[in-house]
Amino acid sequence: MHNIISPYTTDTVSITTDTINDSFTITGADDNITINTDFLSNQTLTVGDVVISQDTLKDLVTLLDVLKELDDDNPLKALFDSKKMIDKMKGTL
Repeated sequence: MHNIISPYTTDTVSITTDTINDSFTITGADDNITINTDFLSNQTLTVGDVVISQDTLKDLVTLLDVLKELDDDNPLKALFDSKKMIDKMKGTL
């Protein structure tokens, strides 16, 4: 059993244990999700064997911003837009 505290609303869930053996599903397409890791010593997110630090995530956001701001006739922008469209048609976005 996990030490989960849900104070008076369903908007906040605090996990107060170091080890989580279960998965959690958060639903609600219109909701913003914030993960506060200020209390953690290792400021990373691990998905499978991929480790993402806050700096890496910021770099990825910057890279996406650069790609989005390129002129439409730029080959990288065209490739980016094409890949997004293909993924959208496949239903993976």
